[in-house]
Amino acid sequence: MKTFEIIPLHSFGQLDFGMFIDQVVELVGEPDMKEELDMSDDGNRHVVYRFDSLGLNLYFEGVEKSVLACVETDNEEVTLYGEALFDMSKDEIVRLINSKGFPISDQDDEDDEQRVSFDELGLDLFFFGKELDAVCFGVSVDCNGNIVG
Repeated sequence: MKTFEIIPLHSFGQLDFGMFIDQVVELVGEPDMKEELDMSDDGNRHVVYRFDSLGLNLYFEGVEKSVLACVETDNEEVTLYGEALFDMSKDEIVRLINSKGFPISDQDDEDDEQRVSFDELGLDLFFFGKELDAVCFGVSVDCNGNIVG
C-alpha cells in the first residue's frame, strides 16, 4: 500500500469499502493469516485477513459475496483529514474530528484502556494510557455483501 489515509465510510488508502477479497489481495498481497470468525448470530459471514508487516487487519462480510467492511490498524503512518493520528494526543484527535462536525457518540474506560467512538463516521479509536493504540473503522454490510446505511 502506498498511502494510509482514512476516508471515513469510504476507503483506506487504495482500498475501498465494498471491494471483493480478490481485488484487495491484488492490491495488498496475500495475508499472513486468514481466519473465518464465528459470528453466526447475524447470519452473515465474517472473515479477517491479517497483514502483520502493515499492522493491518481487514474484515470482510457477506454470504453471497464477501466484501471489505472494516479496517483495524496500528500502522503509525495512518492519517485522517491529512493529520498523522499516531503523532497526536487523544484530545488533539477528538478536536480534529469535532472540528469536522462529528461529536463523540460513545466512550468506554477500563483501567488504562479507553475507546472513543464516532458512530457517524464508523470510527473507533483505542488508547492505551495516553497513546493511540489502534484505529478501527468501516461500514455495515448485509448478507448479500451490499453496503447498508
